[in-house]
Amino acid sequence: MVHPARVDSIAYSPNGRRIASASKDGAIRIWDSQTGMPVSEPLRGHTGTVWAVVYSPDGRYIASGSADETIRLWDAQTGMPALQPFTGHDDIVSSVAYSPNGRYVVSGSVDGTVRVWDAQTGRAAFGPITGHTDTVRSVAYSPDGKHIVSGSYDSAVRIWDARTGRAAVGPMAGHTQKVNSVAFSPDGTFVVSCSEDKTVQIWDARTGQAVSERLEGHTAAVVSVGYSPDGKCIATGSGDNTIRLWDAQMDRPASNSAAGHSATIWGIAYSPDGKFLASGSGDGTVRVWDPQTGDLSFPPIQMDNNTPVHSIAYSPDGEYFVSGSEDGTVRLWHAHTGQPASNAMSGHTRIVYSVAFSPDGSTIVSCSGDKTIQLWNARTGEPRGEPLTGHTDEVNAVAWSPDGKYLVSGGDDNTVRVWDLTGSQRALEPMAGHTDVVLSVAYSPDGRHIASGSGDKTIRLWDAETRQPVGKPITGHIQSVKTIVYSPDGSCIASGSNDYTIRLWNAQTGEPLSSPIIGHGAPVTSVAFSPTGDRIASGSRDTTVRIWKLPQEKSTQMPRTRPTLDVPVYLHDYPHGVYTIGSDGWIRNSAGHLLLWVPYTHHTGLYSSASLERIIGNIATTKVELTKAVAHGENWLKCRDTPSRGEAHRYGPWPV
Repeated sequence: MVHPARVDSIAYSPNGRRIASASKDGAIRIWDSQTGMPVSEPLRGHTGTVWAVVYSPDGRYIASGSADETIRLWDAQTGMPALQPFTGHDDIVSSVAYSPNGRYVVSGSVDGTVRVWDAQTGRAAFGPITGHTDTVRSVAYSPDGKHIVSGSYDSAVRIWDARTGRAAVGPMAGHTQKVNSVAFSPDGTFVVSCSEDKTVQIWDARTGQAVSERLEGHTAAVVSVGYSPDGKCIATGSGDNTIRLWDAQMDRPASNSAAGHSATIWGIAYSPDGKFLASGSGDGTVRVWDPQTGDLSFPPIQMDNNTPVHSIAYSPDGEYFVSGSEDGTVRLWHAHTGQPASNAMSGHTRIVYSVAFSPDGSTIVSCSGDKTIQLWNARTGEPRGEPLTGHTDEVNAVAWSPDGKYLVSGGDDNTVRVWDLTGSQRALEPMAGHTDVVLSVAYSPDGRHIASGSGDKTIRLWDAETRQPVGKPITGHIQSVKTIVYSPDGSCIASGSNDYTIRLWNAQTGEPLSSPIIGHGAPVTSVAFSPTGDRIASGSRDTTVRIWKLPQEKSTQMPRTRPTLDVPVYLHDYPHGVYTIGSDGWIRNSAGHLLLWVPYTHHTGLYSSASLERIIGNIATTKVELTKAVAHGENWLKCRDTPSRGEAHRYGPWPV
């Protein structure tokens, strides 16, 4: 396949049988991909170098962009022009791409703009998209057609709303020189870019954050990049005359990591049958997982404008789940498809912090930073009556009594309140005792008790009928208690805290049932028991969901405590004993001898407990295996000498 001049762009047809190539000679040529022979005369019409060429999704048309400042559409079978040239750019058209449905073409230009065109008429769909300050060298649509990514000589990558042209994400800054090519991953979760700086960068398409270190290896500018159809590999071409293949999942966790959240997980909930686990996050998505495999049940549900999701709850029959968002809306979704089940429920004027279904599934309750609690008809989405008022500050949590006759709530006014839904006097006398904000509340399964967790680091138990305290405050957490939940049988309370731990408590006595469950690398923001009560799911600011298997017989006594700064670590099939990983990154045995240093970047993904069953998230997971370890001499122990504070900041921990 030979052009008489430089080839600047090539594209496969969707069925893989044809290749279109564009050249400096202004012509487009179509080749048989099996034989390499031309299948038609060159497509001529452009009066300058053709910089970009692409097939339509159905393979019927070819779009091209040229130095003559136009985009042209060609009939792929006949080679004839399909429409008049698209005009509007003021300089070279350097990139073109089709939308997944074939209705639109997007173009990037040396004039610094991105433009979207109606592929049926050749007219601009809306005004030029501006934001880049230099040549737009590459453009691409997301697989769902909702977004456009662009890469520019201004070193930035940007994502735009494909329907309006408004900025959606970015600019993503990381490259130090011109960006030559960009592409979405097949699932739309990531964007990859390559640059004159000789590197490749992978970005989270929803947050714009880099999800890995830059991929380095080329010795000259990287000029083209793309994902394999299965998303497992990235291919790059470079001015160093090499093509390289990269493992696209090299920095992802073991289980479907591409699907992980990219911001704090504020709410999690098991489906009533335990087959699904839903999570809501600050990244503006709701995701539903198979807790056995860690795989997504369907693509993430993306909120409008990437609005953070603060709470989530399943209906009693498992057919729906409800979410509460930072924009003040409550939304209902079909649990098995993720499709909207009704229009957004609007009424709150600030963040919706908590949502819950009534035990009969007919009503949804929500509470908000606007100091109110609202009831909604779960079938129609209409409000049931006026908002419940009484809290004097933000309402952080709300829960139903098992019989559906009462609500309990907790707020920034340091109080717990019970609401009688059967009579005219709905607001009962507040329950005072906490000395800081109340962040979480829960009814016991038998309805006799209420538990509350607070910024004062305590959990309190209350008699649900008299609303008087039961026993002394439960202490143990060293920071705010962010979330609490009763086990299905009511015997246990699980709590999650800003101290990064989950703790289990005897629901009758308030005594701890085990040592703290440690593993999250940031505050624990949500916990949920599985319906069978043998597992706990937790969500955290570290962006991971973790599933923990609980012992069949929970101890009634605390095991021996460990040093505060050390985290217990599970060493697979290693001689029994107590092993910890310290804040310095060293794994030690019970005698304090050093076994292994774990890099800090691997701490969050470390399987640090035999009870930790699964980590779901965009992190590298780490398991320690020392079955073939050998004993070291006395010199090894000298590694325990730690650097001074100044040396640690300057050089990091001592290497082994």
